[in-house]
Amino acid sequence: MSTLIFDSKLLVLWIKFKKLVALFIFKIGYACGYLVTTKRNPDLICFFPCFHVGGAEKVHADILAIASDKKPWILIDKQSKNTAFKKLFDRSGKLIDISSYLKNMIFRTCLTGYFACLINRCEKIMLFGSNSFFYYDLLPYLNSSVYCVDLIHAFGGGAESYSLPHVSRINRRIVINYKCYQDLQKQYCVNNISSDLIKRVDIVENKVIVQNSKPLRACNSRLNVIYVGRGTPEKRVHLISQIARICHDKDLPVDFTLVGDLKTCIAKDNSQYCIMLGEIHDVGQLEGLYQSSDLILITSSREGFPLVIMEAMANGVVPVATDVGGISTHVRHGENGFLVENFDKEECIVDSFIEIIEKLVSDKDLLIKLSDTAWQYASAHFRGDKFDTYYRQLFNVDDLMVANEN
Repeated sequence: MSTLIFDSKLLVLWIKFKKLVALFIFKIGYACGYLVTTKRNPDLICFFPCFHVGGAEKVHADILAIASDKKPWILIDKQSKNTAFKKLFDRSGKLIDISSYLKNMIFRTCLTGYFACLINRCEKIMLFGSNSFFYYDLLPYLNSSVYCVDLIHAFGGGAESYSLPHVSRINRRIVINYKCYQDLQKQYCVNNISSDLIKRVDIVENKVIVQNSKPLRACNSRLNVIYVGRGTPEKRVHLISQIARICHDKDLPVDFTLVGDLKTCIAKDNSQYCIMLGEIHDVGQLEGLYQSSDLILITSSREGFPLVIMEAMANGVVPVATDVGGISTHVRHGENGFLVENFDKEECIVDSFIEIIEKLVSDKDLLIKLSDTAWQYASAHFRGDKFDTYYRQLFNVDDLMVANEN
């Protein structure tokens, strides 16, 4: 018993020692912040994880384009898989990639102090963060005059939990759909966070380019199915390859094209049934691919609302997706696309997708009708006028002091 008590005391002392060391390193970083002089203090600093290809990254690039007249600092805190959107980020402000330093806890702690000092020295400044854990690390050390905003794309990625201790410090929160708003509201309730703080949350849907008339589409004798996206576990791309194999075994006239870095997601036995194009960074090439496709499949276990669904519908591609996240907000079953129940058993999900594909193979008139309705819906809802207006008003830094007082 005495040994256990002795060990527990050592553990307490060790934890206290680590906290003291971390505080010392933080203060070194903070002191270094006083040594830096810049020609112009930033009015806006944005914190994003990456600049590689992705739906969230495309949204971040759109936001930065609106904020570009502020010449923001853009901090990247995770290793990007490629440089697909680096130029889009870089041309909107001062791009600062600190991802390699943040892997080391000593450097991370020091940089937390350093940037906290730089930010607190600014007379008026806004911080905008999305999916950035480093952004949330900074919040406890900032002056009350610093206006803090974050964007949550979807629940399940971890940012919604990591940010929880800092909710009261965030002046304005943005979600991309009502489902995410409801998830945030529930989280606040479960964690005894004041219901008044939900009033700080705004719903701002994303945007894509929608032409004034439906793009000309290729007439296909076979059904062309496309997937565009990442190969991360929640996307469950392996289900699409299983669907492709079953369509082949059933001798259905269907071709599957997969876009993205997906080499490690699909079993070799199933890859032969899919055309693997890898990542496509050229906007024109991707639009051409959409316009030659009939369906886009989304088999995800969780989502916000995928930007690729918006892009596909804007080109008349019919979405077929698992009913997760905010997808059902815009995809209406049997009207402009199809929703598949997110069954516990993956084989049930696959069977449901196969059933829909078989239906559309045998009913091309229905496919054409759905394509027209999908484009009409995109034209009415995805053009992004509200998106542009909201972010222009948000980044009006001259109004920050008034906003802070309110």
